[in-house]
Amino acid sequence: MPVAMAPNHPWLPILKMSSNNARAVAETLEAKKKEVVEDGLSVARILKENVIAINRHLQEEDAAVVDEIHSKTGENQAKLEAEATALKRSLVQVVTGTKQRRQMFGFMLLTIIAVGLLCRVT
Repeated sequence: MPVAMAPNHPWLPILKMSSNNARAVAETLEAKKKEVVEDGLSVARILKENVIAINRHLQEEDAAVVDEIHSKTGENQAKLEAEATALKRSLVQVVTGTKQRRQMFGFMLLTIIAVGLLCRVT
């Protein structure tokens, strides 16, 4: 059963003070909460800017690496083309030399057979 208090009860000023203190504490807590939220948002903004700057720097480094790889690839391709051309020339010389040797061997064989036949006939 609730106790009804008279308006002139001795606890009434204490309750009013306590209510005012609670209100002041709530306002202080709300102000601190706003301050903490603003600080958090400020930190988040700074972190976002740092992440953007880091990403930009990494993209620049990646672009430099890609350019370097592209130039090295071009150099390597030029070297490979030069080596392929040299190998082609060498192969053509070998094939041509082999044909000439075969032709020379055939000519010498025919000459030997012809000389042998002439020697038999005479």
